[in-house]
Formats: sequence, C-alpha cells, structure tokens
Amino acid sequence: MEYVISVPIIISLTALSISILTYIKKQKSDQFKIALDINYKLEEIDNKLLNTIEKFNRNSTPEQERQAIIKSISLEELNTLEFISFLVNNGEITNKNIIKYFTPTLCKVSEKVFEDYPDIKTNSSKFYELKKLLEKLNCEYDS
Repeated sequence: MEYVISVPIIISLTALSISILTYIKKQKSDQFKIALDINYKLEEIDNKLLNTIEKFNRNSTPEQERQAIIKSISLEELNTLEFISFLVNNGEITNKNIIKYFTPTLCKVSEKVFEDYPDIKTNSSKFYELKKLLEKLNCEYDS
C-alpha cells in the first residue's frame, strides 16, 4: 500500500521539478532575446551615427544643424541604455553574463554623452535608471 502512495508523490515531484527547470530555462532564454534585441538596436544607432557623420563629410551641413542631429542620435542611444538599465534595476534582467556584456557600453557611452552634453548629466529627472545603474556598476560617473 505504501508503494502505491509513493509512486504518485514521486511522479508529482518529478513533474514539479521539470516545470521549474523549464521555467528557469525559458526565463534565461527570454533575457537573452531581450539582450539581443537591445544589442541590435545599439548597433543600429551606431551605424546611423557613422552614416550621418559620413554624410556630413560629403556635404556642407551647417554646424548648428550637425550638432543638433548628433545630439538627437546620442539621446536615442541613451534612451536605449536607459531601457536596459530599467530592466536590470527592476530585476527583469538578472543574468550576470548579460549585465557584464553591456557594462562597458553603458559606462563608455554614458560617459561620452554626459561629457559632450553636461546639461543632460546634471538634470536629475533625465535618465534616472541609467544613472542609478552606473553607480551600482561603479562606472566613473559623477552625478
């Protein structure tokens, strides 16, 4: 009789274990998909910036217009970094390898944009999640 009772318990525990493992693997897979999408977006922005600079070199766009376009592209890049920062800060992306992969980009791009546009750096209501993550990652960022 005890043997009959134990079999359903073992089957239930095995099914529960498999469900948990499947959930963990799916969550990890979802995080990598998000990371790939963000990486693609960052590459797209980099290409946009390079193409824009190349275009500037071929024609005589006024300097003020050039600076406005470059700032717009830089803000687009910071918005993307703000989004990944939001995901990391709120526990949606927890995979340490993904965070480690994006850390140099987060630090270098932010530092460059904040250096070029100090008004963005000093505005406490802009890019809050990014600034919070930069501090957590010990990037050279002074608020």
